[in-house]
Amino acid sequence: STFVESQPVANLFEAADLRATHASPDEMNVLLWKKLATNCAINPLTALHRCANGGLANMDNETNATMNGIVKEVSRVALLDAADRGLSDESIQELQYERLLSFVSRVIQDTASNKSSMLQDVLAERETEIDYLNGFVARVGRERCGCECTFNEEMVRRIKSLVGSVS
Repeated sequence: STFVESQPVANLFEAADLRATHASPDEMNVLLWKKLATNCAINPLTALHRCANGGLANMDNETNATMNGIVKEVSRVALLDAADRGLSDESIQELQYERLLSFVSRVIQDTASNKSSMLQDVLAERETEIDYLNGFVARVGRERCGCECTFNEEMVRRIKSLVGSVS
């Protein structure tokens, strides 16, 4: 489904027989953080392990700990951002670590046979979006929230060591 903040735009999509769901600004913010958490966890780990998304469900303890650390850091930054924006308590609950991790796990299962865009980029020796995903979380965490995001920083370092990244 496509989510849009504007109800009239959602109605236009529906009239054109395209699936669209109206989302409030709070809901849209939560959806964007969920997508970021998912991409920050799945993309670099599939690229590093050269596996489809579903391969992450059967990884070793170290990889699982890394995925959990990435999602925990995204949650911390997202919660601080949500509080700054005055998001509702319900929206803030959706950004809690356990809920984000559950969402990421569902995406891994639902897209098990997919190859992430970052894996495809690494295999093709193209620049990746690592700076816009994990790099963004690390930067916002450090600059706006005053917290280090070491797992996300490590993903940036490791992916950049494989292939150049968009700056």
